[in-house]
Amino acid sequence: MKRYFFNLCFNWLHKVWKSDGMICYTKPLLKNMRKVRLLFLLMVIAIGLTGCLKEDMDTIVLPFSEIPQGEVPQDIKGPFYGVVPINEGIDPPSINGKFVMSPFKLEYASDGYQENVYGMADLYLSFQSQTTGGMAAYYEKQGLSETESPEVYVVGSGQDFTAYFVAYTTNYIYYDNMYHEVTAKSATIISGTVAENGIENIKYAFAILEKKDPYNLIMDVNACRVFRDEDGLAEKCEWSKSASDEAKCQSQKCTRSVKTEKME
Repeated sequence: MKRYFFNLCFNWLHKVWKSDGMICYTKPLLKNMRKVRLLFLLMVIAIGLTGCLKEDMDTIVLPFSEIPQGEVPQDIKGPFYGVVPINEGIDPPSINGKFVMSPFKLEYASDGYQENVYGMADLYLSFQSQTTGGMAAYYEKQGLSETESPEVYVVGSGQDFTAYFVAYTTNYIYYDNMYHEVTAKSATIISGTVAENGIENIKYAFAILEKKDPYNLIMDVNACRVFRDEDGLAEKCEWSKSASDEAKCQSQKCTRSVKTEKME
């Protein structure tokens, strides 16, 4: 593929040169110099493009576009329009710390999902190592599930922030007497206002952006669910990832959460 593309470019450039004649001494020197520079530039572009091609591909592979500074990308925040506050800006507050959303309550579900009659387990959140560039390490656990991301984006201004990340997951769901592999690309958004004793008006939301789910066993694409802390405050809380440690919280509402290994 590379060789074909290079030959195509070379033949085209050769025709361009031939179109004005090969006898250089009959042309003004300045015009020839401009022509040489133009041909040299075109050759550099052609060689550069062939360098982007793989031998087994017919597609030019280009780098990903940069994340817009201080903003949540449109393709991520699309499903959340009108249902989750998006606090954008290039000067977010520090959100380093550990928190708990308790009671963790469903606020909105575009797919009609309803909360379990027994309620939902508390959600533990951890943001660490936030940088001035708006990145932080993130970890969460709820009941027997956990999620970890080495980098989440943090935007906002004043004391208001929005943290977001995209996850690629593979699950095996039991249906019709057998397990089925379901893969998905999802977006998670966490918005709130930093306060002395935690995060006020916190919203935790996620949506499915893409999926491979032949039996439609998980949420539909672009469906989103939004959760809140029922008392409006995710309190600061000291807890550990270890299953053997009891959570030690500043609030009496914290409960013990168990860590489990993810299914491979």
